[in-house]
Amino acid sequence: VYKRQVWVVEGLRLFSWLILLHGLTVGVHLAEWLAPFQDTARAVFMAVAIVLVARTTVRGLLVSLQRHWHRWFPAIPPTTLITFVVTLAVYTVALLMVLHQFGLSITPLLTALGIGGLAVALGVQDTLANLFAGVSITLARLIRVGDFVRLENGLEGTVRDIGWRYTTLETIQHTWVVIPNARLS
Repeated sequence: VYKRQVWVVEGLRLFSWLILLHGLTVGVHLAEWLAPFQDTARAVFMAVAIVLVARTTVRGLLVSLQRHWHRWFPAIPPTTLITFVVTLAVYTVALLMVLHQFGLSITPLLTALGIGGLAVALGVQDTLANLFAGVSITLARLIRVGDFVRLENGLEGTVRDIGWRYTTLETIQHTWVVIPNARLS
């Protein structure tokens, strides 16, 4: 019941914010002394609305994923990696929509990001290796949350979480150990 209430509360919160933004837009439109700022104000209000819808979408999707995960993917336990990917995807689309609201062309930006991304990728090879290893571990079901593992260095414990950079183990002594996904893979 609580998870359904989250959708209702988030929807009502979003609706109230959108009504407020609409009222501000109408107010700016009716105020003659704000005429030079009407286009900018409209773009800012639309950008805020986009971010609010994105936030509500992320919260709703994460609640739905938690609720239905075991029905959709019975063999794969939910991890923080899934949360990160969903959040990143929704906010990336929202960012592109906000940039469009301000009249910025996305194509040159994507081209620059592609070239810059190559340079950054060379600098963050270890992080990307851990990210792709985490995706591989999760999708291939090599290791699951709750599995007991023993590493080549003798360290052993129960997998508590598989994140986007590292996996967390709880040892027999109840200490938590963080292991990079690339090493675990």
